[in-house]
Amino acid sequence: MFIGIDDTDSERGLCTTYLAAVLMDRLQALGEIKGLPKLIRLNPCARYKTRGNAALAFELQSDRPEEVGDVALRTLLELSDFSGSNTNPGLVIAEELTAEVAAKMRDFYRRAVTEILEIKEARELLDDEGIWYRGFKKGRGLIGAVAAIGADLPDFTYEMIAYRERARWGTPRRIDAASVWRADAATYPRTWDTVDHHNKRIVFAPHSKDPVLFGIRGSDPDAIREAFRIIESEPRERSVLYRTNQGTDAHILEGNAGIKDCQSYRLHGFVAGKAAAIAGGHLFFPLQDGSSQLSCAAFEPTKNFR
Repeated sequence: MFIGIDDTDSERGLCTTYLAAVLMDRLQALGEIKGLPKLIRLNPCARYKTRGNAALAFELQSDRPEEVGDVALRTLLELSDFSGSNTNPGLVIAEELTAEVAAKMRDFYRRAVTEILEIKEARELLDDEGIWYRGFKKGRGLIGAVAAIGADLPDFTYEMIAYRERARWGTPRRIDAASVWRADAATYPRTWDTVDHHNKRIVFAPHSKDPVLFGIRGSDPDAIREAFRIIESEPRERSVLYRTNQGTDAHILEGNAGIKDCQSYRLHGFVAGKAAAIAGGHLFFPLQDGSSQLSCAAFEPTKNFR
């Protein structure tokens, strides 16, 4: 069976990847996790995302679907922040996927990465195919849950995430900086986004109150594990290696014909004027493409890209 989850965290805390990690651990008593779980980044232009706009899915081999559903539902209710204004959890459990249903979910995933989908589209697909699901509040998380199950990942990378002990949530993270630089030196470029070499900053750990201690991204699972061994930090409650569409440009569309809002494009042109800065350090510049011109932005977090 295939389990998808999305939209359980909020700006204040918790994390859908943590929920999935705990759920996978609890479900081991009811079956066997098959392969690596999927961490799927959806359309980054979505206005309703909580933080990283990531959905999770994994495959479980089990002959106890009712018990699996009960455990999954209890875990979601326990580890979701329902107080968040943009938190609208979704849980999907598909006992089996025929080739036809898998193709529909695959198409849904590709649209969810590049477009803005409606909640009713996810509900209609699930209802039409008789797939078990639960949506809470507005149920927007059903979009990501369906998309994560359907993600075929023709191109993919990996991320291993370490999670904090619960007693430490909301406290400053204890990570030895020197060991992080050693880990990067030993594994880059097979791992990346661990440090910012240009600005001499460590960038692989969040600063929010969520359960994530840090995450290491890369193309080589062995290199990621090597970096994990080198890094010295506070005790880690658990860690999980995910297969992901991060760093694959899956959300980028080619060309400029019929450009729409809330989508990402790869365009060819030239900078037609001097960049202008606004408050916050963001830069705007005109991009000329034939007879048309677009206003482009390089936001402050892109740092030296500007």
